[in-house]
Amino acid sequence: MRGTSSGTKLGFFSATAEGLLLGADGGVAALLDMPDPVGRSLGELLFSDGARFETWLSELGPDSSRCERLWVDERGLRWLELHARRTERGIEGVLLDVSEQRDIAERYRLLVDGSPFGIVIIQDGVVVYSNAAQEAMLPSLGRRADALIEQQLHPEDLELVRRRVRDREAGLDVPGSYRYRILRDGEVRWIHIWSSRVTYRGRPAVQALGIDVTEEVRAMERARGLEVALDQARRLEAIGRLAGRVAHDFNNLLTVILTSAEIAALDGGGEDVQRIIEASIRARDLVNQLLTVGRRSPHSPRLVDLTRLVGRMEVLLRGLVPERVSLRVRGAAEELPVWVDPAELEMVLTNLVVNAVDAMPGAGELRVLSRRERVPDRGGAEGGDYAVLEVCDTGEGIAPEALPHLFEPFFTTKAEGQGTGLGLAMAHAVVERAGGFIRAISEPGETCLQVFLPLRAGAADAPAERERPRRIRLSGRVLLVDDDPLVRRALERVLRHSGLDVVTAGDGREALALLDGGLDVDVILSDVVMPNLNGLELRAAIRELGNERPVLLMTGYAEASVLPPEDAEQVLRKPLAPRDVLEVLGALLGG
Repeated sequence: MRGTSSGTKLGFFSATAEGLLLGADGGVAALLDMPDPVGRSLGELLFSDGARFETWLSELGPDSSRCERLWVDERGLRWLELHARRTERGIEGVLLDVSEQRDIAERYRLLVDGSPFGIVIIQDGVVVYSNAAQEAMLPSLGRRADALIEQQLHPEDLELVRRRVRDREAGLDVPGSYRYRILRDGEVRWIHIWSSRVTYRGRPAVQALGIDVTEEVRAMERARGLEVALDQARRLEAIGRLAGRVAHDFNNLLTVILTSAEIAALDGGGEDVQRIIEASIRARDLVNQLLTVGRRSPHSPRLVDLTRLVGRMEVLLRGLVPERVSLRVRGAAEELPVWVDPAELEMVLTNLVVNAVDAMPGAGELRVLSRRERVPDRGGAEGGDYAVLEVCDTGEGIAPEALPHLFEPFFTTKAEGQGTGLGLAMAHAVVERAGGFIRAISEPGETCLQVFLPLRAGAADAPAERERPRRIRLSGRVLLVDDDPLVRRALERVLRHSGLDVVTAGDGREALALLDGGLDVDVILSDVVMPNLNGLELRAAIRELGNERPVLLMTGYAEASVLPPEDAEQVLRKPLAPRDVLEVLGALLGG
C-alpha cells in the first residue's frame, strides 16, 4: 500500500543498533511514502549525507534525539522530525510530520521578522521581544521602555507616549493608534504606532507596531500648504485686482491734480500750490506701495542705499510692532549701495519683522540695523564687501532641526492656520535674485536673520530736491488719446500751455478714424487701456496705415503687465508730471 490518509502525522518504529528497520507501523510507511520500509536503513531513508547519519548514530543515547529533514514526494515538500533513543534491543523511535508547524513558523518569520513595521512586546516595563525592523531602527530588546522613550522621543511628545504606555500596561482603555515624533541624527521623524494589550507567556503585556511615516506626513503638509497657498494666492489676486483698479483711477486723478498744480505754479501760484505738488508726489509713492502689496508692480532693480531704506521704513515698521515689543532701528554711518528692487527689499524687511514679532508672544526687544561686513568666499557666493540687513529678536528661538528647512516653501514652525511658510521662502528668492544670501543664527536669548547683499559701486538713489516747475516751449501737433475726460483735458491744457497744437480723441477707434481721414500730426500720445481699441492695438493699426509717426504710450501702472517687454521701460507711468511729459515729447519732436 502506498501511503495512508493525508491526515497521518506520526508513526512508530524499531530498529537494530546499526539503524536497520525491524518494524514500522502504517504511519511510518505513509510518512515515508512506501508500502513496507522494514529492512531499510534509517540512514538511507532519512539522511542524505552518510557521514551525518554515522555521527547521529554514534551520538544516539538513552535519551531521545531529534533530526529534521525535507522529504519530497508527490504531495510536495514535507518536514519530518525523527525522535529516537537507544534501548537494550536496539533503537526505538517516532517519526513526526511537522510541515504545518514549519509553515506557521515560516509565515511568522515573513510577517514578523520580515515586516517593515517595528514590533515590540513590553512586559513589566521591559522590552521582552523586538523584531528585526525594530532592532535596525533602534536596538530595544532587553531594555527598559522608559529609557528608550527618553532616548529617542521629541520633547514635546515625551509625556504623551509615557502616559499611553503606562495606561496600556495598567489595562486602561486608551487610543491604540496615534503618531509621535522622534529625533534621529538631528532630524525630526514621524512614527505611527498601533498598540494593544496582549497576554505573553501567560502574563499581561503591551504589543506595539510602529512605522516611519515622515514622508507621508510631509506630503500631507505639502498638500495642505499648497491648498492654503492657493487660497492665499486667490485672495492676493483679488487684492491685486483691487489695487490695480484703485491705482489706475487714483493715478488718473493724480495726473489731473499734478498737471493743474504745476500749471498754476507757472502762473505764480505760490507756496500753497507747491505743497499740492509735493502732496501729489507723496500720494504717488503711496500708490506704488499699494501695488507692491498687490504684486502688480514690475520687477525694477536699481542702485539702492540700504542705510537710507532702513531709515525710511522705520515709521512703517513701528506700525507693525505692538507696544509690548521694544523696537530699535539703527542704520550704518555710511551709504550701503546695493542692486535690488527697493519694493521687494522693503517686503523682505517687513516679512522678517513680522516673523520676529510672532516669535515674541510676550514682551521682547526687536533690533533692525544695517552695516558693512567683509565676507570670505563661500559656497554659491563670492567673497567681498557686503551690506547686511539684520533683524534680531529676543523670542522663542528656532529649533536646531528647523534651521536647515527655514527657507523651504510651505515650511513653518507656526501653528496650523497661523502661517503658510511662504514669507521666508519669498524673502530668500528675492535675496538670491539680488546675488545675496540669508543667514539664520539662533542662540539662547536672541535669534538673528541676516540678509547679505553685495555692495555695488556708484551713487545710490538719494532723493533729489524737486525743481520748481519751469516753462518748456515746444512746437508741433500732438494727437492726445485717453478715455478719461479729466485726464484728457488736463493733459491738453499742459500741451497747449507749452505751445503745442493738440487734437484729442476719447478712444483708439476715434483716433484711428481721425488719422484715416487725413489728420496730420507729429506724434501720438495714447493711454494703454481704453475701450474699443487700446493703445497697443492703435499703434499696430497706425503702422498698417503706413503712418510712421511716433506713438508714445502712457499707463497707470496697473496695466503694466499687458505691455510687451520692449515697451515696459519706455512707457510713461501715471501720474504724469507736466515736465516729464514735455521732456519726452521734446526729444521726439527734436525740441
